[in-house]
Parts: sequence; structure tokens; C-alpha cells
Amino acid sequence: MASKPARPAPSVDDYLSALDHPHKAAVEKLRRAILALDPKIREEVKWNAPSFALGEHFATFRLHPAPMLQLILHTGAKTKGKPKKFEIADPDRLLAWAAPDRCVVSFTSAADVAKKTAALRRILRAWIGQLGA
Repeated sequence: MASKPARPAPSVDDYLSALDHPHKAAVEKLRRAILALDPKIREEVKWNAPSFALGEHFATFRLHPAPMLQLILHTGAKTKGKPKKFEIADPDRLLAWAAPDRCVVSFTSAADVAKKTAALRRILRAWIGQLGA
């Protein structure tokens, strides 16, 4: 019996169009802010959410279970033998570190996203710079 061919992942536009989430507008605002950092950033749906990459993936949304809205900063899909320890200035205390090379930024509302966007952009620039991408 032949297996069914894998369905292609939806585009991020398609994914967001179909997304039923209480913070959908905030997700779209964060998406635009991330893509505006560098024209080489590409996006795709990975791990059932929009994910961003420069070579390796470096940031992925966590949207489920709703109303969760987090952005996970990481170093790609594969665990590294000895993880690199990132040094990121975080005077606003946005980052919750899960490992030396993985952290989480949580948001509670569109207003919270608006309040944190400038600091998040600085954090993302530093993160990308330390990735060596």
C-alpha cells in the first residue's frame, strides 16, 4: 500500500489567514517587526507556527494553547553538542531563559506587544548577531 504524499506546509500568510487566536493582531504585528529586521529573514510554518530563519531557524511563535502568545528564541531545530551561551542585554527583563541558547518572550495582549516591540527588536538584533548568521 502506497503512502500518501506529504502535504506541503501552508505559507505563513495562509496559516495566519486561517488562525483563530485571540491575539492574532499582535502576532501579525510581531511578524512584521521581525521581518523588518533584515531582508534576508525568511519565514515558514514550522512546529505548527510561524518560524523565522537566517540559515537556521532562530525564532518561532508559540501560540497554543490559546491565549498563549510567546516568541521562542533558539538556535535551530537540532540540539547542539555544547550549546553556546548567549549574552543578551535585557534591561526590561523580557527574556525567560530555558537553556543557555534558548529563551522565551511572553506577551499578554496587543498593548503588551506594542510596549515591548522596541526592546524586542534590540534583543533580536543581538540574538541574530550572536548566531553568526
